[in-house]
Amino acid sequence: MKNIILFGFSLILISCSNSGIYRELIQALDLVFTSPKDLPREAFAEIPYSTIQVRLGRSDNTILVLEEINNESYKWTSSNLIKIYTENRIITKVSGLEVDIDSIEYDENHPSKTKNYKNIDSEIYTSEYNFKNPNLFNLPIKTKFTFLKIEEVSIFDKDIKCMLFVEESLENLIRWEFKNFYWVDLESNEIIKIIQNVNPKLPEIHIKMINVMD
Repeated sequence: MKNIILFGFSLILISCSNSGIYRELIQALDLVFTSPKDLPREAFAEIPYSTIQVRLGRSDNTILVLEEINNESYKWTSSNLIKIYTENRIITKVSGLEVDIDSIEYDENHPSKTKNYKNIDSEIYTSEYNFKNPNLFNLPIKTKFTFLKIEEVSIFDKDIKCMLFVEESLENLIRWEFKNFYWVDLESNEIIKIIQNVNPKLPEIHIKMINVMD
């Protein structure tokens, strides 16, 4: 049966090889098995403001520019008016998408609050999530925060040695399983890359802190 399936797939590829369908199939497979490329340095060079590189799921990367700082909250805006709010370089609010996250109130002991990353050993935290469309307020979400390994993150031609952490959802009031990943610079103790889930109806958000002036 396996040989029959492989033979049939080969016939499909051969029959498509003289048309645009074959090329489209290869492009689609390429999107599945490769990560979207980082934007080049030139894309950021002429922007005189703090910038971050952002993408939603496997979409192309785009640039968000710092629009406003309000106490410790940073508001980042894209050209199509998607707004991401961060505190201590972690997402607290998102607007401009089909579904929004109105706010995330992190546990007071969460490392994004304390910046105490170096002494974490599978710690458990409870944060409150507030959703829009549909509205759902003060939803407690319990997560476990664990150190994984030391890993380098490349920003342009610079490799930065980081502590990689995973934050994994536990059993909660809603069925929502996710894993967030945080890369924390060993020298500055600041997050420089995240993969974060903020809403069950949205794919994960990828952020690289390209040019953040704290």
